[in-house]
Amino acid sequence: MYLVFQMQRFVSIDKSRTAWVIIFLVVELKVKILKNFKEKAIGLLSEKKPFPVLIRTRFGIHTFGLRFPIDVLVLDKFNKVVKISENLKPNRVFFWNPLYSKVIELPKGEIRKSKIKIGETIRIKYKVFL
Repeated sequence: MYLVFQMQRFVSIDKSRTAWVIIFLVVELKVKILKNFKEKAIGLLSEKKPFPVLIRTRFGIHTFGLRFPIDVLVLDKFNKVVKISENLKPNRVFFWNPLYSKVIELPKGEIRKSKIKIGETIRIKYKVFL
């Protein structure tokens, strides 16, 4: 199963205290969901190139045995970005508050390319790809 997640950024600018400008930025990625223990344990370890994955886990992740760096987003229950790690290199550990369990692992550079920042909301819509 895969999901598509979209990030929308709403920026309001008040120039003369009468006009508001709203800018929408939507990023859409195909993300593989890792559900069971085996899928989560293997994750991207056996892959030659990174691709986006969504996992539910508490406390942290590791990149031991990974062949490439990744970007990581940690989301709260409302899909708001609460922690970011860009360019997490192989053989590292990344921890966060155990209150949050939704994690999206992305290819290196995706956070910067998509201009994702802490506090932004990721809109997740589930979609099955055949």
